[in-house]
This record gives sequence, C-alpha cells and structure tokens, in this order.
Amino acid sequence: MRFCVQCNAELNASFRFCNQCGAPTDAAAAAEQEAKYYSRFQVERGASVRLLRGKGQEGEHFSVAGGKTVGRGEADLRFNDGTLSSVHARFEEQDGALSVKDLGSLNGVFLRISGTTTLKNNDIFRIGDHYFLFEWFDESLFKSEFQTQFFSTPRRGMKYRLVEILAGGLRGRALCAGERSIVIGRRDGDWIFSDDEYLSPRHCEIECSGDTVRIKDLGSRNGVFLRIRGEAELRNGDLLFVGDELFAVSI
Repeated sequence: MRFCVQCNAELNASFRFCNQCGAPTDAAAAAEQEAKYYSRFQVERGASVRLLRGKGQEGEHFSVAGGKTVGRGEADLRFNDGTLSSVHARFEEQDGALSVKDLGSLNGVFLRISGTTTLKNNDIFRIGDHYFLFEWFDESLFKSEFQTQFFSTPRRGMKYRLVEILAGGLRGRALCAGERSIVIGRRDGDWIFSDDEYLSPRHCEIECSGDTVRIKDLGSRNGVFLRIRGEAELRNGDLLFVGDELFAVSI
C-alpha cells in the first residue's frame, strides 16, 4: 500500500497523481510538473562552440551536435561576415568525436596549433592579424641546359621562404631562410610587425632542419593558427577561425 507524501492519502497503484491533492506519485510525473526551460540551449547535449570574436554576439554558444554548417548564406550557423563563403565549413560529430571540414571555402579554416607542428609546402598560417604562406624553393621553375651554368643571384643557402599575404590575396614581402631559425613578433625577432596589437613581442619561431621545417608557438597570448587541409579532428578547448569568426570548442 502506498501513501501520498503530500497529504498522506492512500494511493491507487495505477495512478500517477494523488486523487486527493494532485501531487505526482513517481519521477516521470514529477518531471512533468517542473517549470519550462528558458531556452532549448539549456538542455541541448553534445558538442558546442562558443563565439569569442566575430560578427555575431561574442560569448554566444552554438550547438553543433549531430553536425552543423557555418557560413554567410544557406548555413545552419549564419554570420554577416564578408570573409565567409556561403557555406564555408561543417562541424561533424560522430561517436562522441568532433571534427571540422572545410567545404572548399575561399578563406579556409584555421586551427590553433599546440606547441610545434611541421609545415608543408604551400601551408598558410595566421598569427595576430597577419597571414603567411610557406614555400619551399622550387628548382624546377627554370629550364636547364647541358653544361650551361644558370645566370642568377647566389642562393646563399636559402631553402624556403615566408610570404606575407595581403588583402585581396596579393603577395607582399617575403623572407627567405635556410637552416637558421626565424623569429616573428611585434617587438623582437627577425621579422617585426609593430603595428599588430594581437602579436606577442616574440610570437613564433620557424625552425629548419634538413628537409623539415617546423613552426613553434613561443608562448604567445593569441597563438598560431594553421590552415587545415580538408578536415581536422577537434578536441575540447581547441580554438579555430572560420573566416574571421573565432570559436572555442566544447565537447
């Protein structure tokens, strides 16, 4: 025999509510009596991203559970950002794992690196508000002729170059280097950009050893962001730029 916890009346075993005072008699009925949530975002489960900087409301959370597209046009998460393609990228969630896929956008998706990572030919990275293209020297650009010496400026051991990318995709200044390390920053280093307030004094270092070039974050405040190639797995706490929208990942 059961009794109501509110009025102590005897309860019929098949009733979900007390027939005397109306109080719920089980957990399911109790849940029905709870107040409504202010927003669906309070109860959404799964992965989400938080906008840290961009054209939207900074600090706002967006659920990407089940997969969501980001863009300026027909996308699930839309932002009035001229650097975004119509459908720019897609967050994909499967078996508790989250990834981001560049959908062939013009400006790409940039993921913050952790510590040090290897650069590949034609990689693009962002530090502060500056973008750079990494290129190996291509010795196949000029024709060769048997027993004829090519007339040119001496290479002086140069192996690669960093090219500043300007507005509109134009190439700006270039820095050529060989085996020695190159430091980029706002105040100290080999390449200084004193007008970029988002750069740390010594922001990152480019290291070359043989046929491998690595980029290293020197403990900068805002980090180093590398443009992904196709798709990249995301971890909790990752930061990424989609266009000029900066997101933090929560899984």
